[in-house]
Amino acid sequence: STELSDKAGFKNRNRSAGPNGWKQRGKIFAINVDGHDRYPAYALDEAYQPLKILKDILTVFGDNTSAWSIASWMGTANSWLGGKKPKDVMKQEPAAVLHAALTEKAGAQHG
Repeated sequence: STELSDKAGFKNRNRSAGPNGWKQRGKIFAINVDGHDRYPAYALDEAYQPLKILKDILTVFGDNTSAWSIASWMGTANSWLGGKKPKDVMKQEPAAVLHAALTEKAGAQHG
Protein backbone atom coordinates (compact mmCIF):
# COMPACT_ATOMS: atom_id res chain seq x y z
CA SER A 1 0.00 0.00 0.00
CA THR A 2 2.78 2.42 0.88
CA GLU A 3 4.62 1.92 -2.40
CA LEU A 4 1.40 2.33 -4.40
CA SER A 5 0.51 5.44 -2.39
CA ASP A 6 3.86 6.99 -3.29
CA LYS A 7 3.56 6.12 -6.99
CA ALA A 8 -0.05 7.33 -7.20
CA GLY A 9 0.82 10.61 -5.49
CA PHE A 10 -1.20 10.22 -2.30
CA LYS A 11 -0.08 12.57 0.47
CA ASN A 12 -2.09 11.06 3.35
CA ARG A 13 -0.37 10.62 6.68
CA ASN A 14 -1.71 7.06 6.71
CA ARG A 15 0.25 5.67 3.74
CA SER A 16 -2.28 2.92 3.00
CA ALA A 17 -5.38 5.14 3.14
CA GLY A 18 -5.51 5.95 -0.59
CA PRO A 19 -5.28 2.41 -1.95
CA ASN A 20 -7.53 1.13 0.84
CA GLY A 21 -10.12 3.74 -0.14
CA TRP A 22 -10.00 2.47 -3.73
CA LYS A 23 -10.50 -1.05 -2.44
CA GLN A 24 -13.46 -0.04 -0.26
CA ARG A 25 -15.09 1.73 -3.22
CA GLY A 26 -14.68 -1.35 -5.42
CA LYS A 27 -12.14 0.22 -7.78
CA ILE A 28 -9.43 -2.37 -7.15
CA PHE A 29 -8.78 -5.54 -5.23
CA ALA A 30 -5.81 -6.64 -3.18
CA ILE A 31 -4.34 -9.95 -2.12
CA ASN A 32 -3.33 -10.11 1.53
CA VAL A 33 0.11 -11.63 1.95
CA ASP A 34 1.57 -11.86 5.44
CA GLY A 35 -0.75 -9.13 6.67
CA HIS A 36 0.04 -6.72 3.81
CA ASP A 37 -2.20 -5.86 0.88
CA ARG A 38 -0.65 -6.47 -2.52
CA TYR A 39 -2.30 -4.64 -5.42
CA PRO A 40 -2.04 -6.04 -8.96
CA ALA A 41 0.15 -3.89 -11.22
CA TYR A 42 -1.85 -5.00 -14.27
CA ALA A 43 -4.92 -3.27 -12.80
CA LEU A 44 -3.25 0.14 -12.81
CA ASP A 45 -2.76 2.66 -15.61
CA GLU A 46 0.45 4.60 -16.32
CA ALA A 47 -0.37 7.10 -13.55
CA TYR A 48 -0.87 4.25 -11.05
CA GLN A 49 -4.64 4.74 -10.95
CA PRO A 50 -7.02 1.76 -11.12
CA LEU A 51 -8.21 0.95 -14.62
CA LYS A 52 -11.81 2.11 -14.98
CA ILE A 53 -12.92 -1.27 -16.35
CA LEU A 54 -11.79 -3.04 -13.17
CA LYS A 55 -14.65 -1.52 -11.14
CA ASP A 56 -17.14 -3.03 -13.62
CA ILE A 57 -15.41 -6.40 -13.52
CA LEU A 58 -15.36 -6.43 -9.72
CA THR A 59 -19.06 -5.53 -9.70
CA VAL A 60 -19.77 -8.53 -11.94
CA PHE A 61 -18.02 -10.90 -9.54
CA GLY A 62 -19.64 -9.29 -6.50
CA ASP A 63 -18.66 -9.03 -2.87
CA ASN A 64 -18.82 -12.78 -2.29
CA THR A 65 -15.93 -13.54 -4.65
CA SER A 66 -12.59 -13.59 -2.86
CA ALA A 67 -9.65 -11.52 -4.05
CA TRP A 68 -7.72 -14.77 -4.54
CA SER A 69 -10.47 -16.08 -6.84
CA ILE A 70 -10.44 -12.87 -8.86
CA ALA A 71 -6.64 -12.97 -9.12
CA SER A 72 -6.82 -16.59 -10.25
CA TRP A 73 -9.42 -15.73 -12.90
CA MET A 74 -7.31 -12.80 -14.10
CA GLY A 75 -4.25 -15.02 -14.46
CA THR A 76 -5.88 -17.96 -16.23
CA ALA A 77 -6.17 -18.39 -19.99
CA ASN A 78 -9.72 -17.62 -21.06
CA SER A 79 -11.41 -19.10 -24.12
CA TRP A 80 -13.60 -15.97 -24.49
CA LEU A 81 -10.37 -14.03 -24.95
CA GLY A 82 -8.83 -16.38 -27.49
CA GLY A 83 -6.82 -18.19 -24.84
CA LYS A 84 -5.32 -14.98 -23.45
CA LYS A 85 -5.30 -14.13 -19.75
CA PRO A 86 -7.64 -11.29 -18.71
CA LYS A 87 -4.79 -9.51 -16.92
CA ASP A 88 -2.76 -9.45 -20.13
CA VAL A 89 -5.44 -7.80 -22.29
CA MET A 90 -7.36 -5.66 -19.81
CA LYS A 91 -5.76 -2.42 -20.99
CA GLN A 92 -6.08 -3.15 -24.72
CA GLU A 93 -9.43 -4.97 -24.76
CA PRO A 94 -11.42 -3.86 -21.70
CA ALA A 95 -14.83 -4.59 -23.24
CA ALA A 96 -13.75 -8.13 -24.15
CA VAL A 97 -12.53 -8.77 -20.61
CA LEU A 98 -15.80 -7.45 -19.17
CA HIS A 99 -17.71 -9.74 -21.54
CA ALA A 100 -15.57 -12.69 -20.40
CA ALA A 101 -16.34 -11.83 -16.74
CA LEU A 102 -20.06 -11.61 -17.46
CA THR A 103 -19.93 -14.96 -19.25
CA GLU A 104 -17.98 -16.52 -16.37
CA LYS A 105 -20.47 -15.25 -13.82
CA ALA A 106 -23.45 -16.46 -15.88
CA GLY A 107 -22.07 -20.01 -15.75
CA ALA A 108 -22.54 -22.80 -18.26
CA GLN A 109 -25.14 -22.13 -20.92
CA HIS A 110 -27.21 -24.97 -22.31
CA GLY A 111 -29.47 -24.81 -25.29
